[in-house]
Amino acid sequence: MLLVVSVAFSSRLGYEEHIPGQTRDWNEELQTTRELPRNHLPERLIRERTIFKVHSDFVVAATRGAMSVIDGNIMAINPGEDTKFVSVVLCNLCFYARKQLLL
Repeated sequence: MLLVVSVAFSSRLGYEEHIPGQTRDWNEELQTTRELPRNHLPERLIRERTIFKVHSDFVVAATRGAMSVIDGNIMAINPGEDTKFVSVVLCNLCFYARKQLLL
């Protein structure tokens, strides 16, 4: 039983207590999960669950960011340029949008 408890605590990467408003380093998180050991079944399960969690969080952040950019809720980092081309950095993700007029 002691082994199971130590394995459960060793699987935590420290990203679970994500503070709202804090930017996440997606590359660092994905690389850390890919480097987790996978020699035995419990290690593989922990690794796969962690990869799934980080990937799911990334997809949610990217989707919300893209929707905010499309809706115009985020200030562009290039406000002086043509309004058809928008560049936004949100949640450590870069979004580039090209607005086209439909005739």
